[in-house]
Amino acid sequence: MAICPIKAIVIAILSALAHIQIVQSRIHSSSDHLHQALIRKSSIMLEPYIHQLNNLKIVLASSSPRRSQLLKSIGLKFEVIPSNFDESSVSVSKFKNYGDFVSELAYKKAMEVSDRLREENIDVDLIIGADTIVAINEMVLGKPKDEEEAKEFLTKLSGNTHSVLTGVAILSKGRNSRFSNQTEVTFSKLTPEVIAAYIKTGEPLDKAGAYGIQGKGGSLIEKVSGDPFNVVGFPLSAFCTHLIQDVLPHDNLKHVLNN
Repeated sequence: MAICPIKAIVIAILSALAHIQIVQSRIHSSSDHLHQALIRKSSIMLEPYIHQLNNLKIVLASSSPRRSQLLKSIGLKFEVIPSNFDESSVSVSKFKNYGDFVSELAYKKAMEVSDRLREENIDVDLIIGADTIVAINEMVLGKPKDEEEAKEFLTKLSGNTHSVLTGVAILSKGRNSRFSNQTEVTFSKLTPEVIAAYIKTGEPLDKAGAYGIQGKGGSLIEKVSGDPFNVVGFPLSAFCTHLIQDVLPHDNLKHVLNN
């Protein structure tokens, strides 16, 4: 029996939709596998020393739940004491590049917590500070102050490539280390309707550059070149490397490496 044209069209559409759902499922699964593989890589870097590290008193000088989640994912135990440092007191114009600027912000945040704990006679072994900025066309985009500024930021990012820089500072009694990590992110071309809908989710308002790669903002991104965790707010692999090579071999923390 011949199938009528309308029924054939409906069958074709349903078949196409089913195929799209399968492809989307596979893409999502591949993304999850990549995310877990990257975390395992960083976790393995600290794994030989994790027991000794977790006997130390470690402080994260950041209120970011994303940074806490990433550090917990590699097995590190720490206490969160958010920094009260005023970021606006540091001018980007005084620095040769954005990397130096953002690593200075991270250092100042960590030092503010360190000074406060010292005044309270609280002894700690390590303090971790971090800060993330988005830069495009020689402009630094921080957290938008309102929905209108979020719209302005997202319009600038639309269809363009920008840099995400995270500065990290690690303070110890024997030695301090600070560094920055840079990732290039390319946005898809966004329509005004997409920008408005994304802003209504509330997600852009507490994030540098007005988007979160780990949330709904991830659907706006076409390409990432570099460490994706750096875009989330903390470069795990670089942190592990600097901690092991620059901080732990010195003074009172040497025993951590002698497991």
